[in-house]
Amino acid sequence: MSTNVPRGVEPVSVGRGLAAGVVAGVVAAVAGVLVHLVVTASTGRSYEQLSVVSIPAVTIVASLIGGLVFVALTRRAHGPAVVFAVLAALGAVVDTAAAIAARQGWGFVLEAGVLHVVVATVVAVVLPWFALRRG
Repeated sequence: MSTNVPRGVEPVSVGRGLAAGVVAGVVAAVAGVLVHLVVTASTGRSYEQLSVVSIPAVTIVASLIGGLVFVALTRRAHGPAVVFAVLAALGAVVDTAAAIAARQGWGFVLEAGVLHVVVATVVAVVLPWFALRRG
């Protein structure tokens, strides 16, 4: 009997994918808040949309969704971690484009863009690692 699972890839359960999303989300949220605090302290500027509450909340929700996407990728894609990294990078680009469209000024765009890249990179590394590790 043939399955749709690519050779060499063990499908990840939904529970494992969500757990990986939580872990990656928390790690990325900490990184994002640290970047936010450094940028705010060094520039003296702060933006209502970027806070120590909103950054973790959005990051964890997005990472949970990412965990479900990764579950689907392990069942359908060759090289799910690579595909996931590409999707995370595209997400960072789209989110940064949305920041530009919000017309909050270039300071906001720069901070939001850096946050998007940091968070997407951390999630793209941590989520597949956690989801695919044995044990």
